[in-house]
Amino acid sequence: MLGGVQYDLAALRYRAGDPGAAVRALDASEQLYAVLVRRTPAAAGPLADVRARRAVVRATQGHGASALVDAQAALLGLRAASDPLGRPDGRDDPGSARVLALCGDVLAAFGDPDLALVASERAVRALLGPAVAPPAGAHPAGTFPTDRPGSPHPGYLARACRVAAVIRQARGPGQADRARRLAAAAAHLGAPPTSTLLEQRISSPLPPDLALGLRGALRVAERRGGDPGTTSSLLQALAAPDTDGAPPGWSTDPTWHGRITAARARPNGPTPAAAGACATMLGRLAGDILSASADPLVGLRLMLEAHCLRAAPAAAACPAALGERADRAQAADPAWAGLLDAASRRIAAVGDPSFALDLASWAERARGGPAHRPVVALDPQGATGTWQALPC
Repeated sequence: MLGGVQYDLAALRYRAGDPGAAVRALDASEQLYAVLVRRTPAAAGPLADVRARRAVVRATQGHGASALVDAQAALLGLRAASDPLGRPDGRDDPGSARVLALCGDVLAAFGDPDLALVASERAVRALLGPAVAPPAGAHPAGTFPTDRPGSPHPGYLARACRVAAVIRQARGPGQADRARRLAAAAAHLGAPPTSTLLEQRISSPLPPDLALGLRGALRVAERRGGDPGTTSSLLQALAAPDTDGAPPGWSTDPTWHGRITAARARPNGPTPAAAGACATMLGRLAGDILSASADPLVGLRLMLEAHCLRAAPAAAACPAALGERADRAQAADPAWAGLLDAASRRIAAVGDPSFALDLASWAERARGGPAHRPVVALDPQGATGTWQALPC
């Protein structure tokens, strides 16, 4: 109950134009659910939801590095928690789909488009379940039920459809038809027409390259002077997500850890401990690219993936770690702090001070400084409405 009160308070604070207070309320909610999740596994769902909400608030502020850590922790929590509905086919329940929709938007805006597409389309499939197969006589065919217990708000489905449509549209003519169908579905759901985080980010000074996944970024890094041995090792460690236009399987994992430690996809694949080694290699390669001024966007992409692997590894290896803070303090690492500072300067130079400030805050933490985050005032007139349009 207390966790829910803090969660609702965060929504009120955010709607009032005070994202800093909203984050603090979500921090308090996270702490309460984290205590509960160690004794009651069913609390893993609300805990993931809190982290996904915080990811959206931070992404709206432009704090991409912090938003990605929250999204990663939320998705890792879903992966490690047992299915509360006990579905034998492993499909996502409406609560998980809500987290997937929110985190897919954050991943598309600041992270990897491959994983964003996996998360968004998993959300679409889960949320379309009650829409396309309602109980006999309960709803007209093709409508979206919102009055049935457990039914989600159509805003989540609209968000997931729009994010998936934008990513697929960016990938060329071969996926244009599917992109149009996703966009049309979103337009006919009756959800408020608020812009997604991805759509806002596209018009920012540092728009994401939605056609370039991690494999492509590694190949670009190799051509731009990155160490060939490092890129080869990373390419071998990766499990490629299914993004060729066919629906990925229900078990597809939209996390960096899932891609690196894909034991289900490859029985002889690396263990969760390999994520740390991959983070080190990604960081080294990102440093090479950023220092050579060859392709700062690719260098930033590799650095952010290393950042997420470093920042939230525990829940990937142990379900009991679900209750750990998503942004817990890490051991001091001056070399990593220097890389974060270099990326922060690059981002500031292209006119994105909020993202640059966020990375500088993480650099301070990597030097052993206090675990604090920047708080940037949000003009209420400029609020995006991404949270306001969704239920709390």
